Amino acid sequence: MSLNLLSVYSHKESKRNELKKQSKSCLSAQFLGKTAREVGFIKRQFSLKIVKFFESLLCSIGTGGNTKITVQKLFSDYNQRVKKSERLQYKPFHNRMRQNELVALLVSTYKHLQSKVLRLVLKRDFVELLDSLNQNGLEIDDIYLHDGSYWKIKDCFYELFKGTRNALKPTPVEGTIDENGEPAEDEPKYAEVGIQSTYSCKHGAICECNVSAGVDDERNYVYKTVSDNVLHILDAGYVSFDLFGEIDSKCGYFICKLRGNSAGCIKSCKLGNEDLTADFAGKKLSHKMVRDFKRAELLDMTVEFNGKEYRVIRIYSKKHQKSQFLITNIRNSRITAKAIKMLYKIRWQIELEFKNLKSCDKLRGATTGVLNIMLSMLLLSLIVNLIQVLYTFVLQIKSKAKLSLYRISYYAGESFKKFVKALIYCSFKKF
Repeated sequence: MSLNLLSVYSHKESKRNELKKQSKSCLSAQFLGKTAREVGFIKRQFSLKIVKFFESLLCSIGTGGNTKITVQKLFSDYNQRVKKSERLQYKPFHNRMRQNELVALLVSTYKHLQSKVLRLVLKRDFVELLDSLNQNGLEIDDIYLHDGSYWKIKDCFYELFKGTRNALKPTPVEGTIDENGEPAEDEPKYAEVGIQSTYSCKHGAICECNVSAGVDDERNYVYKTVSDNVLHILDAGYVSFDLFGEIDSKCGYFICKLRGNSAGCIKSCKLGNEDLTADFAGKKLSHKMVRDFKRAELLDMTVEFNGKEYRVIRIYSKKHQKSQFLITNIRNSRITAKAIKMLYKIRWQIELEFKNLKSCDKLRGATTGVLNIMLSMLLLSLIVNLIQVLYTFVLQIKSKAKLSLYRISYYAGESFKKFVKALIYCSFKKF
C-alpha cells in the first residue's frame, strides 16, 4: 500500500504510526535471514550473526563523515556488536566479505529496499509541481534526472572497468618502437566504475542504477527508463536524436542541453510575444546573431535537426558568460520558455545526490583489490543512501519542516544508527 499525499503530510499521530507500520517491512531481520538463506550466504555451519553483521555494515557506512571504510573497520565494528563468545577472527570475516553470495544478498536487499522507498516516499514539493504542470496541459507522472558518477578503483580491475578520466600521460617503453618507427609508449591503466543513475524527483531517490565501466556510453542506460508520461532531464552528454525519438514515440518528454557545436536550422523564433521569425528563419544555431541578439533574453525557437523539428530555448549562462541551448519536445505553449529553463535547473538535484553518496555514504573510492569486496562496498553505499532517504522522510513528518538529506546524512551519527536498528528489529518505540 503506497501513501497518498494527504496521508504522508498529515501530522496526526495515527498517520505517523501508519508510516512506521509500513516501514517495518523495508529491512527486517526476518527478510535479511530469509534472503541470506535463499542466495546461499547462510549455510548449515555458520558462525556469523547475519543481523549483527548487516547492522554493523550499514551503521559503519552511514556514519562517520567522509572517512573511507575498510574491511578492518567493518570487522572491528562487528565484533563490538556481538557477544564475546560469538566474535570472529579477521580471516573468516574477510572470507565472508569476498563471497559471491554476499554480493547476491546485497543486490537483492537493494532491489527490495528500493521498491519499498519508491512506494513509500513522496516529496511534497515535486508532487505539487507535477500537479501544476498537469493543470497546464503537461500530463506527466514523474520527472527523471539522468547522470553518471565515476568511482576510482584499483587499477587491477582495468580489464573489467576501464576508465576515461585519466590525467596520466603514456610512459615510453625503453628499447622498443611501434609500427611507425616511433618509441613505443605504455598507456597507463586507469580503472573506474561508472554509476549510471536515474533519479526520481517525485520520490527523491535513485529509481534505476547501473554499474558499468567508465568508458561505457551513458546514453545507453536511459532507454530502459523510457515510459509514458515521464519528463526526462539530461545534460549535453546525453544528446542523441535516436534517444529523443525513442522518448517521443513512448509519449514521454525530455529537456536536454545541446552541445556547443549544435547547428540546427531555425524555422521560427519568438522573444516573448514578439515574432522574430523573419529575422532568424534559415539561420543556424551557431550563427553569431543567434547567440548574441539580446542574449540576456530567452529566445523560443523551432529548429530542424536531421529533418525533424524540435523546440529549442536559448538561455544565457552567467557562470560561463555565453549563450546555451535547451532542446525539448514540449510543444505546449502554456509551458513557457522560462518554465523550460526552470525545469532544466531541477537537474541539479542529481548532482546533490552524488555529493551525498560520495561525502556521506563512503562512495569515495575503493582500496581493495578483491572484486566482490569492491562491489559489496558499492552496493552498501547505495543501500545506505536509500535508508537515508527514508530516514529524512520520517524526520520531516515528525518535525513538520523541510530538511536537507545531505546535512542529515552527514551529521546524523547515533540517531541514524537508531533508525537502522528500528528498521531491522521492527521497533520504532524509541525512534
